[in-house]
Amino acid sequence: MVKLLALAVLHKSKEDSKEQPVFITLAEDLSSFGWFTRGAIQEHIRFGFRTVCGRTDFGLRQTVKMEKFDYVVHAHVRNDGLCGIAITDEEYPAQAIFGGISQMLSEILKASKSDNTAKDTKHRTSASIDLHPSKDSFEVPAFLRTMLSRFQDPKEVKFNK
Repeated sequence: MVKLLALAVLHKSKEDSKEQPVFITLAEDLSSFGWFTRGAIQEHIRFGFRTVCGRTDFGLRQTVKMEKFDYVVHAHVRNDGLCGIAITDEEYPAQAIFGGISQMLSEILKASKSDNTAKDTKHRTSASIDLHPSKDSFEVPAFLRTMLSRFQDPKEVKFNK
């Protein structure tokens, strides 16, 4: 059975190559792990996400197997520094997860634009999405939580034609 553990969006700086990528948002499903191991698994995932994002060149996609962990990290770093990233088991189809990452990046861009174009704070969403954060944000927009749940089945990923 295929498994998707987490989806995230990070920002990778083009100006400073030594600067670590910063989390914009992250959604995780660690319910398949024991309560006592979840913290360690969560830290391993976050470290893996930051490392793979940092080592993926702008405009490229890559899949990296995590050592000592039967999962793989899939990353897509856009030319503007936005990085969509996911961790799945080895059975999850790469084409499906990269399609899901593209959808996630489109949604995060839409959400950030709608936040920025709202005339007053009354009409903004509860959690404004900053695409160039100075520190990590782990707030989870509703659409990302829905995607994490829906993409547990790779057949639910819709591909752009």
